[in-house]
Amino acid sequence: LLSHSRRVLTSISATFSLDEVISAVKSGDMMRFRRTTEYFLAHTNEDGSNNKIMSVISNWRDEKGGTVLHWLCRNVRCTKAHSGDDLVHSVVKYAAELLCIQDSQLKLPLHIAVEKGEVLVCRVLKLLQLGSPICVRDRNGHAPLDIAYTYGNGSIVKLLLNSGATFHELLDSEEK
Repeated sequence: LLSHSRRVLTSISATFSLDEVISAVKSGDMMRFRRTTEYFLAHTNEDGSNNKIMSVISNWRDEKGGTVLHWLCRNVRCTKAHSGDDLVHSVVKYAAELLCIQDSQLKLPLHIAVEKGEVLVCRVLKLLQLGSPICVRDRNGHAPLDIAYTYGNGSIVKLLLNSGATFHELLDSEEK
């Protein structure tokens, strides 16, 4: 019976693809992501299963050079249940470095969330709580505060200022 159970587990892990983790993230469904990662961790008999999940999350890139966090900020809306924000939190738990990675336009996930404005205020807050850099400039020379100010998004401007962003950089860029 024990050897049969091991064969079944080996068979399950052999048919499981880590691409399913990315698919779960892209679905925007926190519960699916949890089930997928828990399933993978429970059904692989290998050391380093957690590292494999971290690796696939860290290394995935979209057509714009963005990470799964960029993708979530571009494509997963905020809901009353905040499942997208919970998903961001879980992804960062596996790969915190994604907060600092820039896409092909040199945008951080925070730049993208700020560009979405009021639709993603809670996402901006979550990224800031998780430690996203706030003064990084994109390819156009814009920091997240510049973007929020330009779009007239007062609530995001306040969040960024309360998190350490300053108008000094914004004023310097306007003087040029």
